[in-house]
Amino acid sequence: DEMPIEKLTRILTSSGYHKAGTVREVGEMAVRGGIVDLFPTGYDKPLRLDFFGDEVDSIRAFDPLTQVTVEKLDALTLQPTSEVLLDPKSISNFRSGYRELFGAQVGSDPLYEAISEGQKFPGVEHWLPLFYSRLVGLLDYVEGAPITFDYQAEEAIEARTQHVADFYKARMSLYEAAQRDKKKNGENGVTTYKPVPIEMLYFDDEALKQQLVKHPIAHLSGFVEPDTAAIDAGGQRGRDFADARARSEHEDMYAAVKTYM
Repeated sequence: DEMPIEKLTRILTSSGYHKAGTVREVGEMAVRGGIVDLFPTGYDKPLRLDFFGDEVDSIRAFDPLTQVTVEKLDALTLQPTSEVLLDPKSISNFRSGYRELFGAQVGSDPLYEAISEGQKFPGVEHWLPLFYSRLVGLLDYVEGAPITFDYQAEEAIEARTQHVADFYKARMSLYEAAQRDKKKNGENGVTTYKPVPIEMLYFDDEALKQQLVKHPIAHLSGFVEPDTAAIDAGGQRGRDFADARARSEHEDMYAAVKTYM
């Protein structure tokens, strides 16, 4: 097929790929003359596209360490490497949302400048709500599906929520301090991280409850809880084979076979 290298580069950049000298990690790309190296999402090896003019002459998978070809492909499927796709609409959404939250941009702001120019910025997913009119949760994709919560899941959710709140509070403190510094020293003050409000990125307790009410729910527990509609599934602690591992390098394998045959 024909695909001008300049067009392919624009597509990759808007899909979250970033340029590197040598392609080794997922999401990296490199352009050298008529050769484009890239490491697409979903592949275990980077790919090398050889062009003859605008025509793709060959597609080869290669070892990222030795750069030696390991396989030839007839086609490839390109998928985004980021939740943020930088197209004109999403960039416009970001710019207006960013100004609404943080005011008119005066002076240098590396994040705002990079996105305005259609360039990926490290950690841009932290501002995901600014790119789209609405975000959806995982449960929106599995309408009515039953949900099980592991033992002590509620405590884990509470701890995670507190963790997020602590990070937000710390970043807001830095942002407010930077704003005071700018008022004092003008635009020569420190440029710092501008955090998006928590509720724009995460479900709070009430929003999570509204999501869960649409699903049948089961809570797993390691104990029989009185006065509940509990079902005893007959679960028992399995053997951990620590004694077998202590005796021989492969003894645990033999012990496992004997136990479950």
